Amino acid sequence: MTPAIAVVSYSDRLSIRSLAAREHVHANTVRSWITDGIHGHRLATLRIGGRVFVRDSAWQEFVEALNGDTHEVAQ
Repeated sequence: MTPAIAVVSYSDRLSIRSLAAREHVHANTVRSWITDGIHGHRLATLRIGGRVFVRDSAWQEFVEALNGDTHEVAQ
């Protein structure tokens, strides 16, 4: 059985650096969201050719999960 291959458009994926720049945080902050998460929510990623990317939709889900959380999140 051949594994399914998902097609991800260039416009939907962000590098860690580009997401950090867009959200005005350090790239290490984004890496922390990926590895450690916040209040039990981790930022989902995908790997393409050894590089790590974040889908814009995964970012939106992460933000929505945090906004629905009862803990206050520092900005």
